[in-house]
Amino acid sequence: MKHQFILLSLLLLFSSRALSQDPEYPEKTRKVTAIYDTRQDATVVRFGPMHIINFSSLQGEVGNLNEEGELRLSAFFTYKGKTFVKPESVALIFLSINRPDNRWELSRQKDFEIKADDGHWKSPNVAIVDSKKGNNIFVESLGVSVPCEIFAKVANAKKVKMRLGDRNFDLGKEHLGPLRDLAGRAGC
Repeated sequence: MKHQFILLSLLLLFSSRALSQDPEYPEKTRKVTAIYDTRQDATVVRFGPMHIINFSSLQGEVGNLNEEGELRLSAFFTYKGKTFVKPESVALIFLSINRPDNRWELSRQKDFEIKADDGHWKSPNVAIVDSKKGNNIFVESLGVSVPCEIFAKVANAKKVKMRLGDRNFDLGKEHLGPLRDLAGRAGC
């Protein structure tokens, strides 16, 4: 319970950073960075948000592909101070951009599932970190905590399929590279 509270607090603190993406340099979204926060006396090691999929259900209603609906992924772990401490888990933040009638709150399924090579992991605990309504769209940040050993298996898998609520998607090589880098830095 204490770890979930700390995770949710950190998710709220860093979700605003996850929303910003420089469209001129999309490769920056896949680069793992470590930043020491003097106010929190904590180091954050993270990447993202990187683009995962576009939602075709919004085609033609809002504008170009990036505005129609999409899912992006960020991941991070933290430790107190500047001296590395292996985390127990890695936080995944999914940034979902949808029509109001297709938002997370209305999903039939509200869990998270990973299939990585021969392994399978499921989490019923997906937290809504942030939710904002815009012009005919909802921007939601959804967070889930993945134990370090599971994260390492996912990051080092050859084939990864995920399901977030009602959305199914595969992670390609371009997605697995940052996950592997983060898992290595976490010592998972």
